[in-house]
Amino acid sequence: MSAKQSPTRAARNQGPSTAQLAVLGTAAVVILVAIVLLVSGGGGDEDEAATTATSAPTTTTLVPGMEVLLPQTHEHVSGTIDYDPLPPVGGDHSRDWLNCGVYREPVENEYAVHSLEHGAVWITYDPDLPADQVERLELYGAEPYMLLSPWEETELPAPIVASGWGLQLQVEDAEDVRLTDFMQYYRQAPTAPEPSAPCTGGVGDPIAE
Repeated sequence: MSAKQSPTRAARNQGPSTAQLAVLGTAAVVILVAIVLLVSGGGGDEDEAATTATSAPTTTTLVPGMEVLLPQTHEHVSGTIDYDPLPPVGGDHSRDWLNCGVYREPVENEYAVHSLEHGAVWITYDPDLPADQVERLELYGAEPYMLLSPWEETELPAPIVASGWGLQLQVEDAEDVRLTDFMQYYRQAPTAPEPSAPCTGGVGDPIAE
C-alpha cells in the first residue's frame, strides 16, 4: 500500500492554481511591455526628466538677450562713481536711494544704483525716443519698484535699456515683450542684495510713482 501523500506534496503535484497563473500572466505582460519600451527608445520618464533638467530656466535664459554683469561690491560711498557698464547695473552707491517712479530728466546714477540694490528695475531710454514709445515706457515706470528716466550721460547701446542688479537687457522698441518679462522676473528678485527694501522715502521727485 502506498504511503498517503501529505497535503503539501499533493498541492505541488496538482500544478499552479488559477490565481497563480493570473499573476504569472500579468508579470509576463509587464516584462514584455518593458522590453518593447526599451527597444523603441522608451523610458520616457527618464528622458523627460533629463530634458527638464537641461532646459530649466536660469538667470541667463529667462529673458533672451539679457546680459549678466555681476557687481563685485555694494558699499555706501560718497561722491561720483565711475561705473562700468553704463547705464550701471550695480556696485558701490550713495547712502541715499532714489524714489522709484517716472522721471523725465536724467537721474543720479549713485542714487539709482542704491534702488537697484533694493530690488528695483531701472529703464533708461534715448531722449530722442518717439513720444508714443516714451508713453508706453511710462506705464512700466509707474509700477512698484520701477524706475524710468532718459539717459544723456553717454550714448546708449540701444534705444531702451532695462537694468536690474547685475542684469541688463537692451531692446529697440517699447513694445518688446522682453521688457515685461524682465520686469516680472527681476523686480524685487533675490538676485538683488536687499530685495523689497524701501523704494520710497529716499531722494528724488518722480512725476508718477
